[in-house]
Amino acid sequence: MRIWRTLRPVDHAFIQGIIGDVVMFTDTPVDWIFLRAAAELWDPEHA
Repeated sequence: MRIWRTLRPVDHAFIQGIIGDVVMFTDTPVDWIFLRAAAELWDPEHA
């Protein structure tokens, strides 16, 4: 792709790393109970 050629090699590696992390997170199952408990801790009404 032309956009990759315009980016510096460091930027290219950085962007590929971010894309790899996003793919990893989509493959990881979500623990919805833990996520809900964590969200409730941040809820100002429970503080």
